[in-house]
Amino acid sequence: MNGSWNRQEVYAFWQPLIYTTKRSTMRRSLTTLAILIWLFPCGNIGNLKAQGMAFLGNEGMLISTSSHQNDRVQKIDLEEALKIIEQRYKVYFTYPDELIKNKTVSLRLKAGETLDQLLSPLLRPHGLQHEKVRGKFYVITSRTNTGSSNADRPVTSGTSGTEFPRSTSSRPHFTPVPQLASPRSRHLKIFQFPLSGQILDESGDPLIGVNVLVKGSGQGTVTDIEGRFALDLQDGNATLVVSYVDFQSVEVPVNNRSEISITLVENAAALEEVVVIGFGTKQRKDVTEAISSVSGEELNQLPVTSFEQALGGYAAGVQVISGSGIPGAGATIRVRGVGSLNNSEPLYVIDGIIIGNVAGGGQSSISPLALINPNDIESIDILKDASATAIYGARAGNGVVIITTKRGKQGQMSINFDTYTSFSVLDRSNFDMMSGPQWAQYLTEAYASAGQTDYPGKPFLDKVLAGNGPQEYNWFDYAYRDGRINSYNLSLNAGTAKSRYYVSANYFDQEGILPNSNLKRGTVRLNSDHKVSNRLSFGNTLAVSRSEAQTVGNVNANSNLKNWIGRLLIQNPYKPIFDPTDGDYAGLSAQDPDAEAQLDFSNTHTIWVLENQYEQDVRNRIWGSLYADYEIFNGLTFHTMGSVDWSFNDSEDRHPSNTIDGAQANDNTNNRFNLRHGEFRTWFMENTLTYAKRINQHDFSIMGGYQAQNNLNKGFSANGGGFVNTDYWFFNRPQLTSEIVDGNGNVVATIPLVTPGVGNYQNESAFVSFLGRAIYNYDDRYLLTLTVRRDGSSRFGPDKRWGTFPAVSAGWRIHQEPFMQSGSSKISNLKLRAGYGISGSDNTGLYQWNSQVGSGDNLNYVFNGGRVPGATLTRLANQFLGWEEIEMYNFGLDLGLFEGRLEVTIDYFDKTTKGMLLQFAPSLEVGSQSDPTGNLGEVDNSGIEVAISSVNVARSNFTWRTDFNISAVRNEIVRLPENADRFNGNNISRVGEEIGALYGFQVNGLFQNWTEVYSHAYQNQSVESFGDDGLPIYTGNTDQATINNNTAPGDQRFVDQNGDGIIDADNDRVIIGSTIPDFTWGLNNYFRLGGFNLAVSIQGVHGVDVFNGLRAGQEGSIASWSNKRTTILNRWTGEGTSNSIPRSALTNPNGNGGASDFAVEDGSFIRLRNIRLSYNFPAQVLRNIGWQKGGIELYGSATNLLTLTQYTGFDPEIGLRVAGNPETAGSDSGAYPLSRQFTLGLKLSF
Repeated sequence: MNGSWNRQEVYAFWQPLIYTTKRSTMRRSLTTLAILIWLFPCGNIGNLKAQGMAFLGNEGMLISTSSHQNDRVQKIDLEEALKIIEQRYKVYFTYPDELIKNKTVSLRLKAGETLDQLLSPLLRPHGLQHEKVRGKFYVITSRTNTGSSNADRPVTSGTSGTEFPRSTSSRPHFTPVPQLASPRSRHLKIFQFPLSGQILDESGDPLIGVNVLVKGSGQGTVTDIEGRFALDLQDGNATLVVSYVDFQSVEVPVNNRSEISITLVENAAALEEVVVIGFGTKQRKDVTEAISSVSGEELNQLPVTSFEQALGGYAAGVQVISGSGIPGAGATIRVRGVGSLNNSEPLYVIDGIIIGNVAGGGQSSISPLALINPNDIESIDILKDASATAIYGARAGNGVVIITTKRGKQGQMSINFDTYTSFSVLDRSNFDMMSGPQWAQYLTEAYASAGQTDYPGKPFLDKVLAGNGPQEYNWFDYAYRDGRINSYNLSLNAGTAKSRYYVSANYFDQEGILPNSNLKRGTVRLNSDHKVSNRLSFGNTLAVSRSEAQTVGNVNANSNLKNWIGRLLIQNPYKPIFDPTDGDYAGLSAQDPDAEAQLDFSNTHTIWVLENQYEQDVRNRIWGSLYADYEIFNGLTFHTMGSVDWSFNDSEDRHPSNTIDGAQANDNTNNRFNLRHGEFRTWFMENTLTYAKRINQHDFSIMGGYQAQNNLNKGFSANGGGFVNTDYWFFNRPQLTSEIVDGNGNVVATIPLVTPGVGNYQNESAFVSFLGRAIYNYDDRYLLTLTVRRDGSSRFGPDKRWGTFPAVSAGWRIHQEPFMQSGSSKISNLKLRAGYGISGSDNTGLYQWNSQVGSGDNLNYVFNGGRVPGATLTRLANQFLGWEEIEMYNFGLDLGLFEGRLEVTIDYFDKTTKGMLLQFAPSLEVGSQSDPTGNLGEVDNSGIEVAISSVNVARSNFTWRTDFNISAVRNEIVRLPENADRFNGNNISRVGEEIGALYGFQVNGLFQNWTEVYSHAYQNQSVESFGDDGLPIYTGNTDQATINNNTAPGDQRFVDQNGDGIIDADNDRVIIGSTIPDFTWGLNNYFRLGGFNLAVSIQGVHGVDVFNGLRAGQEGSIASWSNKRTTILNRWTGEGTSNSIPRSALTNPNGNGGASDFAVEDGSFIRLRNIRLSYNFPAQVLRNIGWQKGGIELYGSATNLLTLTQYTGFDPEIGLRVAGNPETAGSDSGAYPLSRQFTLGLKLSF
């Protein structure tokens, strides 16, 4: 530069570089700008001075404005005026001393005046201007040459060729916040120890303008644009004191090192974290509600398809239950317990777009949220109590999950590329199946115990036991493969003071552990923000996603046709998979003839189905919104947003025929072809007015708004089959036919063998809301939030359509009180919170308030000799059907100690759902075919949450941070329709108990002898007759027929709960397990050593049970040609041999292995959920290879590496059998399990 550029030109030249893109660099953007403008020699430069941050409450306000005096004028120095403004508006100015020296101003502080309105007339007469760098940081510069074309001049490496000088007194003075050193003077001593170094943040990014002071002297310096510094020391025994605003200060011994790398840790108490509260934000210190936040960085520690799977263990009061391990699976999210017998999922809001109560946690379902790219997520805020959720009114009763995606940031363009590959391995240690000889011995003994000596397949069993058996086959091993994920993510972030952009593209490819179980997803996102003027801004959000999944191999353990895990495990070990003669799928002819077709017990060749059937699920989704903000006058802002959520889903099933001989054949009469198309469209609009004002110590804002939403859901389906061949697939093609003949044998009609079917549907719903909120803050001590929302839903009748949902919360920041200022230096935060509110749900079917008339062939009737279509009332109207309301109390304590190094949050809550929307059965005389819905249930959830965050070690080269949370919830049903029990499979919902508890018989061991059999209550013992009292008169028989047909020794003994002498389902089944855990916890540790970062996440779930149906079926009594687990070898074979695994029998007269606590296991677990190790290459190394900016990170992770549990299934974390239905929890009949996942990835930034 050679002194030829003035300050403004230097500033304009470096401007693109100093606007950095990462949020963590916000604090250093200011000092970057100041150094680059004033540190270079460009004329007569004075000393640069950065003023200290002024926090509210520190020494009070210098000038106040009362409500009756709107203008107060003082003639003061400009420097003093800037200090006053810093305290009033909580901002931070940087400027050179000479720029403001000897300048006076008349400071006018007006109530409600914005910072821009105050500064511009203040600075303009002196030829000065202000510019916002980012957040709360501003720079004061000269207005000369403001039109320089250098304002947008790009920066390239080596442009200036200027080196930052070592610390001497001739260097311009610069003292960032806080001021640690007095102004330096020339040092008369001779310095003989040169030292250089670099200061970084925890992400490995350089920190600019950091104070580096030599302890015990006035010598010091600041870091340059690359975070580097240089000092000439007297010797190598000095100690450096390093400090930077919002970071913890450290002391670093030099220890004779000539090069030092120092990492600073953010000061949690000074971060002033911002959380999203719905239609706005709050600083964490001002929050009075119960809100948990998870950063996008934490989410992306785990390689998941759907982001909700990664939330487990990160937020107190939030239980995350993975649906299954199928590609694209989601998770069930429970915020503070199970709030309803209906869909209890929280409300999802993405960038202000209300998505709905998405149920993505079913065992066999792909999550709708899997279309969201987790890499695009900036943060997730979970609103937990009613004072927080009431602003969303209806549908928010079970919590709100607010997802904020990344947006462009002002500064030089940055490009980030992230790719990883992972593979999954299933732990099968709990499922050792019997070998061929073991199975043969087991089945032979079963036939013998049944008294059979000659039976089909006996020659084969004898041959196996003689050691002459054929080759063995492992069907599960053949079908199983390691899962795989490949992900590629590219993003671009750029922006100026006027426009900012974030653009991303992602491709995700996941293969499951079974054939034809995969998902491919592509997403593109464009988020932008534009500032037209100081009053008007607008922007958009746009995301386009498409996924294609093959779902043939996706297990549905509740459907016998798709229970692939169970089917593969029980295949006979001697049943061939392929015919050795032609390599085709093996049928009856490929089996050993001595088996006499007994190996072909299954009517489906499982491997053929997995490899040849075609089931494709295609989903396309577009989220888009446009918003505008206009400041009508000072403090009053109008916000408007319109959005659309549009999805198009197509599925196609092709089930061809095969040429396999035997029971596994699927000829042309059985081929099927199905097509389905669905379209869901939601348009949404909102308009709000927000007025914010500060008067002295009174800070308040008022917001009012209107929302409208319309949902349209439509689709069609078509199905057919019986095609002549399946070489190609469409409907208009030859089909097999059948003939209709009359009484004389004449063909009167020819019809398709399989009648094609078509259908369509369409429904529509609407939502209208009015909302308001007032937030008040007095002197940063007393906090109050009032919220009200009024919703109208088309799901209810005209008289019950509207619901009102109010809430209030308050907070007291005790540590800000004067009496806490002395002797409380260790307390950095102490706040009490309390809240009450009502939110709601319209979670019921459409048009339930109206009656429904149906028709069909079964309703047709004869009139005047002809057949006339008939119709009948199929559902009664309920004009009184109204809102489900959730009432909640919340009491909380926030405690911070040791300057924020230890943060503790404790919350107690009580949540009651009233008027639960449930079906009820009217009297039969009414004649309705289906039950109407009413507000007839009540559920209570209460519990406590604790979250603890600590910075355990904060040193220059090593940091260790810990986050811990634990939650306990008690769930109880208070009322049901007529207080009648509700059953769903092995689950029951009963008044006084929890939702969806496990239900069945209690087993009291096994009968060991005939005396025990005939001295017990009647199960299925041999009886002569029943007496007048209804009790059985036993025969006492012990013959073979009795063993085969009745309860016998070795059978399970069920407890006679009511003591009536008879075991029956109505009176003797009881609650045998809990599907809601007693407590859950998460422990997350983060370590940094140099360029290495290690994150370790541990998750715990305790006091929950699982019905292991897969084990029960494989340890039950029925012996057959299917295989079983090796545990069956420990079965009862005589008195005293076993008291748990029942005898083997060809039939099961006692019902062993049914719905009883025999199959209920403790599902508690402690899981090493994720370990992630990464390495960030040093900036100096990258510069040496020409990598001038950005960075390189190499990382590896292991997910679900270790699970400590007593559960004997594949995995204790079991999703809902039916997504969104909490009454289907805790049942494992062979669900697609989670697996261990190992990942290797690379991140590049340019």
